[in-house]
Amino acid sequence: MVWAMSEIARSGRVMQKLQREIRNHIGRKEKVDEADITKMTYLKMVVKETLRLHPPAPLLMPHESLSHCQIDGYDVLPRTIALINAWGMGRDPRIWGDDGGSPKTNKIINMQRA
Repeated sequence: MVWAMSEIARSGRVMQKLQREIRNHIGRKEKVDEADITKMTYLKMVVKETLRLHPPAPLLMPHESLSHCQIDGYDVLPRTIALINAWGMGRDPRIWGDDGGSPKTNKIINMQRA
């Protein structure tokens, strides 16, 4: 939640768009229910982008190779323990471009439409 607030505060455009969406869907209601949240697509994208840039667990569960294999030209021997770098995957320039460390809410929206 703290990372989301930090990212929103850094971008006035994102903050305004979120405020507009919340006002349109919630208005002056005293309680927000699940049906309201499912309608707020931009809010969902902001949450997904926050989790991409700031994963709660930067390294995923350790995996052990069962047999010899090769990954990206690297030999992986049997019984090798590997940690998957979720933080690095979320910022990989091959997927997210040279500015992979920047929020890309619009890119996620476009990816979901494809």
